[in-house]
Amino acid sequence: MMREIQLKTGTAIIPEEWFLVPTKTSGEEDYIVAIEMRGGGFPTFYFPSESPDISQEKQYEICRAITKDHAWFQDEVLDMQVETVWQNGKWVNEDKWAAAPIIGFFTVPDAGLAYEMYPYGAHIVRTADRSPEE
Repeated sequence: MMREIQLKTGTAIIPEEWFLVPTKTSGEEDYIVAIEMRGGGFPTFYFPSESPDISQEKQYEICRAITKDHAWFQDEVLDMQVETVWQNGKWVNEDKWAAAPIIGFFTVPDAGLAYEMYPYGAHIVRTADRSPEE
């Protein structure tokens, strides 16, 4: 099943099983950003955003917000992150990195792409033009 979320210039259609990350909203949000973790049966989280670009600072803020409602996120995801280690031009911890639950942020795409391109069928139907400065 899918749910609809009203945005500034359209409607996002996303899976009902995605979890909303509690964030402050301004009413100017025009994008949905989904957060996924590789390597396990983790749920997908999402939040409305004014921009499709998510800074490192915003990513950190979102991860902290997820942890407030889902304590397991700290132990099972954040604490398990692995940085790549290179020695003499060779990647020495590839196996450990590949087994880690890497966090990914992606913006839900606008409708108009081939259906196979929508992650889990999520997409945004634009019903109004965005302002010229965007």
